[in-house]
Amino acid sequence: MTKNTTKPLLEVLKGNANSSLPVWMMRQAGRYLPEYRATRAQAGSFLDLCYSPELATEVTLQPIRRFGFDAAILFSDILVVPDAMGQAVRFEEGIGPRLDPIEDGQAIRQLDESNVVGRLAPVIEAVARIRDALPGETTLLGFCGAPWTVASYMIAGRGTAEQAPARVFSYREPAGMEMLVDKLVRASIDYLVAQLKAGADAVQIFDTWGGMLTDSQFERFVVEPTRRIVDGVRAQVTDAVIIGFPRGGGSRMPDYFHRTGVNAVGIDWMADRDFVREQVQTIGPVQGNLDPLCLVVGGDALDREIDLVLDAFSGGPFVFNLGHGIVPETPIEHVEQMVARVRAFRSRDVSMYEWVKALHVISVISWMAGLLYLPRLFVYHCDASPGSVQSETFKVMERRLMKAIMTPAMIASWVFGLWLVFGFIGLDAGGWLHLKLAAVVGLSAFHGFCAKWLKAFAGDKNDRPARFFRFMNEVPTLIMIIVVVLVIVKPF
Repeated sequence: MTKNTTKPLLEVLKGNANSSLPVWMMRQAGRYLPEYRATRAQAGSFLDLCYSPELATEVTLQPIRRFGFDAAILFSDILVVPDAMGQAVRFEEGIGPRLDPIEDGQAIRQLDESNVVGRLAPVIEAVARIRDALPGETTLLGFCGAPWTVASYMIAGRGTAEQAPARVFSYREPAGMEMLVDKLVRASIDYLVAQLKAGADAVQIFDTWGGMLTDSQFERFVVEPTRRIVDGVRAQVTDAVIIGFPRGGGSRMPDYFHRTGVNAVGIDWMADRDFVREQVQTIGPVQGNLDPLCLVVGGDALDREIDLVLDAFSGGPFVFNLGHGIVPETPIEHVEQMVARVRAFRSRDVSMYEWVKALHVISVISWMAGLLYLPRLFVYHCDASPGSVQSETFKVMERRLMKAIMTPAMIASWVFGLWLVFGFIGLDAGGWLHLKLAAVVGLSAFHGFCAKWLKAFAGDKNDRPARFFRFMNEVPTLIMIIVVVLVIVKPF
């Protein structure tokens, strides 16, 4: 069966046209779904579920079947990496993860990151299975935990309110913390590359506890390790698409975005939306930021919060998501309510986009037609004697063409084009957009020369021969061909 290869979410992450508004949820395969609970019981333990390619594939696909999200995210856990490095990991029912705490540098040196991918072969197999089973338009996301967040669990042996044990360890044994982070960076690079090569379209780096750090620690343990992971992954998969999610990053998000090199950033529910829109979304795509507890409440409160998120971010490159993972007590009907409201907004937004694009195309075609025809009139006008009836007829035709068609079409082309760029696409949409803008600037310059030549003919002051205008008649033809090729190869 042939699959549609257009993936709306992946296109947004790459900075391309935001004509559709993608939606998915962190932890979308989870305990709020009855089918997940049944599969989880079948697996026996949580880690057994993570390490079963068949069952991990099943639970990954469950929310896609039920809600039709634009992305499926691999079902696994960030702690499979320390498990693969040799630290004992277990999940206790009703309590959560438990690890043998790391207390000193000796324990860190004993960790082996050299064969993480081999030990996580069942997870990588699940990625390939999921890719084969997904609809073609659905983006497959892989992921890993960021070094700081994973290290904080490894040191504490569990999750704590503010991950204080890891913070204390970083002050008490900075060299040990650096050693642990370095090992996790190398393991994460190998793990993410394996996921991408197995079929993941993009990967996300979860830094759940990054916001707990001081500015200097944030730079040292969040920004720098993430940058190294991004560089390391792209050294092997050059076009890798990577989302960073430093929860609690706050005002440090622009610097994180610039310096890590990620394609997009996740925004938690605590973030100032005005700040994100003005200082972060102008850098690239953002993802988030609905409060997961609002999804628990549902009703009018949920509708209001969804609208606030959409109003804040839908004008730029944006993926609708939660500000953190969905919680187990969330009613399924509230997820359905959220998806329906986002899709209703998406339909309205896509409809407007299609109208603006159509009007833009009509305007550009009309403008280019005038630019092609006017120099041809100039060729014939050169053969008419100044003051003759024929010459005056050409003057009227040229003036009407410029005033009634060419100038309005040029203005409309710019207005609708800028609307597309700033309303739907964004200036960071890549080199193809810049080439199109350069071509339109070229057409505008030629339009200016046409106006100058028209003025010369109107005053019977033209001193250019017909062969000059025959040559000039080819200029808009060449630019038009460039524009058409660019639109066909890489449409808005």
